[in-house]
Order: sequence, then C-alpha cells, then structure tokens
Amino acid sequence: IEYQLKKELTTSYNNLGIIYLEGGDYKNAIMNYDLSEKIAQEIQDTIMMSYDLHNKALIYLDWGVYDEALDLFLQARNLSRLSGLDNEFASTLSSIALIYHETKDIKKAKYYYYRAIELAEKYKTMAEGDTLVTKVTAKINEVCSTKGCWMRLDLENDEEVMVRFKDYGFFMPLNATGEVIINGKAFVTVI
Repeated sequence: IEYQLKKELTTSYNNLGIIYLEGGDYKNAIMNYDLSEKIAQEIQDTIMMSYDLHNKALIYLDWGVYDEALDLFLQARNLSRLSGLDNEFASTLSSIALIYHETKDIKKAKYYYYRAIELAEKYKTMAEGDTLVTKVTAKINEVCSTKGCWMRLDLENDEEVMVRFKDYGFFMPLNATGEVIINGKAFVTVI
C-alpha cells in the first residue's frame, strides 16, 4: 500500500508541475518536479524520474540554460532507455538535438535528430503481420463505453492506435482519461 501511495504522490506532483509550467510559474513547476523525482527515486520508479527530468529540462531549455537542460535531457534519455519507453526516448533525443541546434553544434544536432527519426520510423514502417515488443506512453482518446475492453490512443501525428487486451485479461475504467503506459506486442491488422 505504501508503494502505491508514493506512486500516486509522484504522479500528483508531476501533474502539478505541468499545471504550473503551463501557467508560466516555472519556480513552482520545478519545485513539484523535484518533489516527484525525490519520491520516484525512493520507490525506484525510473519512468516517473525520466518524466520529471525531461519536464525540468524543458524549462531550462526555454530559459536558454542549455548546459543544465542538456544534462537533464541526457539523464532522462538514460532512464527512458532503461525503462523501454521508446516513444519517450525518441522525444528526448529530439530535445537533445534541439539544444545542439540552438548552440550551433550542427553535427551533434543532426546526429540526435536522425536517431530520433530512426526510432520513430520503426513504428511507421510496420506492415501487416509484423510484430514489435514495445512499451509506449500515449494519451487516451477513447475507451470502450461498455466494458473498458479496448482503448484508442493518440499517436500525435493525426493517427491512432487501438489497444485490445488479450483474452479480456484487463479492463480500463470507463471514464479513463490522460496518459497511459502500455507494454506488450504491437502489430498491424487491416480492418
């Protein structure tokens, strides 16, 4: 029970950080990301630690404090890789590239942009019958209104993915919203 409470605390602090960030209150955003990261470290939640670091890095990037932003993005990259979050890893690589672009290190910017593109393309090139074991974070667009036996997730490029749970082994709350982390096999089926 203590682990679950701390998990909820990390999520709440991170979400508060996002609210403050969106309102332009960077000081309180960083404070909440720090609180979230501290608890995430206690419970060894590398996924949340990655989110906290990435979100703080975005603030430093906005401020033009590129060394601090780069350090935080690199830490987030390592944690994303450890957690198997390919889409977060690609996003962090793209952010690292942006820092190198802003600081006029074009060679490194190109390198990181190409790595981010390569990782993102892995999903686009899947054909019917291909299977990919992956872990992804995405925003919920829709949940089955009858039982919660499927959901549609936003891929952020005007595309969606439908997630079904094998043998009805799991059900989503009917009112589920926000972001989810899914871990499993991705495959293409033409309907």
